[in-house]
Amino acid sequence: VHQSSAQARSLLRKAILLHGCRLLVQIPANPREYSHLVVHVDLLRASVELANLKEHKGRDHSETLKATKRLALLMRSAINRVQAAESKRLIKVAIELHTE
Repeated sequence: VHQSSAQARSLLRKAILLHGCRLLVQIPANPREYSHLVVHVDLLRASVELANLKEHKGRDHSETLKATKRLALLMRSAINRVQAAESKRLIKVAIELHTE
């Protein structure tokens, strides 16, 4: 039973990641770099990789620890991107209010 549920979890993770990649492909190349979907797919991929490593190699394995660090760095980058996008939006609103 344990092996079956592990296989099911692995297949579900792969299906979710594949769905995210398919959504990403539908975005035209130019706006893709500005899309939050890119960040979310990267985070999803790193999360799936980490979950698989934890399950198959254990929490303290060197590859698992490296994957944990990669996920943390991606999360930090995602936060910075979201903050930068929000700052740009607020500046645009401020300029629009000033020019009215």
